[in-house]
Amino acid sequence: MKRSFPVILLLFVLVFFPGCGKKGPLSPPPLRIPQSVENFSLSQRGAQFVLSWINPTAYVDGSPIKEISEIEIWLMEEGSKEAGQRKITRREFEDKARIIARIFKQKFPLFHETGRATSRLIFIYRPENGIRTQETYAFALRVRDERRRVSEFSDPLSVVTQALPRPPVNVRATVFKNCILLRWDAPPESSDQSVPVQVVGYNLFRSSDKEPPFIVNPSLVKGTEYKDADFAFGQKYRYFIRAVASEGPPLLESDDSEVVEVLARDTFPPSSPSGLAAIAGTDYIALSWEASKEADIAGYKVWRQEAGGTEFILIASLGPADHSFIDSAVEKNKRYDYAITALDSAGNESQRSAPVPAVIR
Repeated sequence: MKRSFPVILLLFVLVFFPGCGKKGPLSPPPLRIPQSVENFSLSQRGAQFVLSWINPTAYVDGSPIKEISEIEIWLMEEGSKEAGQRKITRREFEDKARIIARIFKQKFPLFHETGRATSRLIFIYRPENGIRTQETYAFALRVRDERRRVSEFSDPLSVVTQALPRPPVNVRATVFKNCILLRWDAPPESSDQSVPVQVVGYNLFRSSDKEPPFIVNPSLVKGTEYKDADFAFGQKYRYFIRAVASEGPPLLESDDSEVVEVLARDTFPPSSPSGLAAIAGTDYIALSWEASKEADIAGYKVWRQEAGGTEFILIASLGPADHSFIDSAVEKNKRYDYAITALDSAGNESQRSAPVPAVIR
């Protein structure tokens, strides 16, 4: 019986390639669902809530997201504090929450956290009718990509609202040679006028013409003063303070205090030069002294007083690298007293060093 060529070809494939075309279980297509937001945090600050987060950069399958087009902010309100004392599940949140805001990509720059370079976004929510105390407010976020595919809710974060401290009062700043000293008075009452006020510490914020406000203290300040040593003379700084009512998250803070502005003007003279020595030669007197250890030394002045004189006379102005001087305008058998002063870059002059005598015989 004559077989056709297609049948022979099929038999050849089945004999020599028996596994070809074998089907296994179907694999689901890769998920293109955005991941949830990252590093989500929640705090109560006075009569408002502050939400902070970082937008995701990948889908749940690990592939990169080209663009986040929208952020949804959802709120669940409970009329008691019990809900805030347990973990609220995503399912419970989804059943009870309502959307309170949408942020579109064109507006993202308006919500970036101020301060040092950061990818965090900040959203502040102030309920129209104010915050009711001892109730639970829970928040979660969802994001959408450029094709409107939506992420899961972030893990809900909740806070049981409290009557928070009023802001600190009587904030003042004093410039010293090595720091700016901030002092303030504790809040006189809570937002509901109750006393005593629950305060566990303070956070201090600084801004200038070159930088927006950022927190300066690495940990909660427990007292009512703080030394800011990371400053530069000639700069103008602005400070405000918040009272903190919680040790850990969610953070409970007062509103901002009044702002105090201070110009860090250098009015502090350097220390007097030390180690001054005088050696008489045949027709001159040689002086030497130790270099000042302060970083902003701009030069030295050499002072001389004749024996029996009433005041020192300036005889030389030197640069910061000069630590010696030869005085040739002297007479034999006449006693001279010498002293040195140091000058800094702001023009401040030190006290004169201890005088040393010298005479040419």
